[in-house]
Amino acid sequence: MITVKNIESWENLIEELEALEKSCGDRAEKLLYRGQSDSEWELKTTMERKLKTPVSLGRYYRFAYSAKTKIETFTDATWGDILTPQQYDKWVEHKDTLSFSPLPAYDYLAYLRHHGFPSPLLDWSASPYIAIFFAFNCCSKDIGTVALYSFLEHASVAKIRSSDQPEIYVFGPYVKVHRRHVLQQSHYTICVELDDDYKPIYANHEQVFTKGDEGQDRLWKFNIPVTERAKVLRMLNRMNINSFSLFGSADSLVETIATNEIIKERIITIKSS
Repeated sequence: MITVKNIESWENLIEELEALEKSCGDRAEKLLYRGQSDSEWELKTTMERKLKTPVSLGRYYRFAYSAKTKIETFTDATWGDILTPQQYDKWVEHKDTLSFSPLPAYDYLAYLRHHGFPSPLLDWSASPYIAIFFAFNCCSKDIGTVALYSFLEHASVAKIRSSDQPEIYVFGPYVKVHRRHVLQQSHYTICVELDDDYKPIYANHEQVFTKGDEGQDRLWKFNIPVTERAKVLRMLNRMNINSFSLFGSADSLVETIATNEIIKERIITIKSS
């Protein structure tokens, strides 16, 4: 089930997030957040945006595995002990179709996701403020609203899985990837369904929420006016949430300085006009 709320301001958003956490009770700590720079965008993985066709788990793994040797050649990273494509196919064949955790080569797949390789992993943050930053940081002034998503896996005590429905699987923060993974409090999800031959394929996350079962996965979407951008980024910077704190590179340092100076200039202009 998806709950959509239109937000008027930063202050209104904070109130809604506090109310959301209160309504989730003990499960509030399981909430995950994702920011998107245009509220019109669907929840799509980079793999969906690049390949645009359904992809089986085995096909994607072969695609990802083919890049391993080249990546190891040009970096200090190695993944010598991950499954070969043939071993992965056997894992998929004998795996309980209602459970894909643990995910083989999770650290390698997360590494690829962090470095721009098309991925079936949808990235989330345990922090709503980090997610809000990503929603506003690169948004265009020409759009109306950005979006903050909040996801809660199995809102009730237990989650009932069905082999004839797409399902979301959450993979937590305990994986060696890149320091950005830690800085951004990253988590990942995949969505899987069975095709006509009962073979697992990656599916679109939003399909899960058409069932309307509030006892299962829940998704909230907050649409926030882009006009709040300067205020939001200024407030987040006071929390030390900015490009540099989340990426730690020289490029992100320069970007943070530039963004802060631009925001200051706009505030001075508004006050003097």
